[in-house]
Amino acid sequence: DERRPLVRRLAAKSWQTLGGYLRGSATLGVIEGIIIGTTVWILGGALAVKITVITFFAAFLPFAGAVLAGAVAVLVTLVSAGVTPAVIVLVVAVLVQQLDNDFLAPIVFGRNLELHPLVVLGAIVAGTTLFGAFGAVLAVPVTAVVINVAAEWRGHDREHAENAGNATPPAAP
Repeated sequence: DERRPLVRRLAAKSWQTLGGYLRGSATLGVIEGIIIGTTVWILGGALAVKITVITFFAAFLPFAGAVLAGAVAVLVTLVSAGVTPAVIVLVVAVLVQQLDNDFLAPIVFGRNLELHPLVVLGAIVAGTTLFGAFGAVLAVPVTAVVINVAAEWRGHDREHAENAGNATPPAAP
């Protein structure tokens, strides 16, 4: 069947796009984890390395993960270092989340997913508005897969049309 190569190309593009999403999430997780973990460590909070790891993995859950990791960092710092260090960790966690959501995520995901940063922001807003937290989690990868697969399909159609136009007509009898 002549559609098999197209299906393989579309599946490969989808897989490549999802890999880009995971790489982007990991990049953001490393940045957030280092900043928040280092802050906890500097302020004398316990378990700074574990907080760094929790923050890294939480980056794979948009919005909720950052809030959860920030809460863990603040509470651990409160118990182990006191109120003032916990407030400082809270401020740093909120600033990191704002930096991530408003600046870093659109750029990192845009590069890894071959999307313009405004498309990433629009997808997050639309997904959250339409489907709440579930939409926020799936908005960027679903949007990226749809856009990249559609572009791959259009490229296949162009190639197919060019190949059909370049075919030599049969010889006249």
